[in-house]
Amino acid sequence: EHFALKEAEAMKKAMRERMFEDGVYWSTSGTEYEKLKVATWAHFAPLFAGLYTEEEADAVVKLHLRNTNTFKAAFGVRTVSKEEPSYRPDGYWRGSAWVAPHWFIHKGLTAYGFSDDANWVLDSTLWLLEHAGFREYFNPETGEGYGAHRFTWGALVLDMMES
Repeated sequence: EHFALKEAEAMKKAMRERMFEDGVYWSTSGTEYEKLKVATWAHFAPLFAGLYTEEEADAVVKLHLRNTNTFKAAFGVRTVSKEEPSYRPDGYWRGSAWVAPHWFIHKGLTAYGFSDDANWVLDSTLWLLEHAGFREYFNPETGEGYGAHRFTWGALVLDMMES
């Protein structure tokens, strides 16, 4: 057990060294860990993993998650910031809302004590499922469902409701 804790701490340290910059964690590519400077929901995944300090988490939530010009949409969290040239609300992983990222974000927000924000993510997810059905992904601006029907990731909302 002690070995596992040391490994986890080493991994967290390596992730911070390779991925953290400008107050957020960035996706990386290749053996050189080149940062992919595209603002995506990956900024929020470290909340789930407990990688941010309390101050960093507060800043990420205030500057990015609550910002309607970037990630907060009328019907959930955009997977790509609205400010990115690649943003497409109906695009496959180019800005559309997905239940799985909502689940990770909800869990991370809950862990850091952002209950109002976590409840907003839950409520947004419930609305999408109730109005568009269990779809693969959703337009965060209109709530329209896209992709596969009866997509089982929607069932993650049950776990979100337990938090």
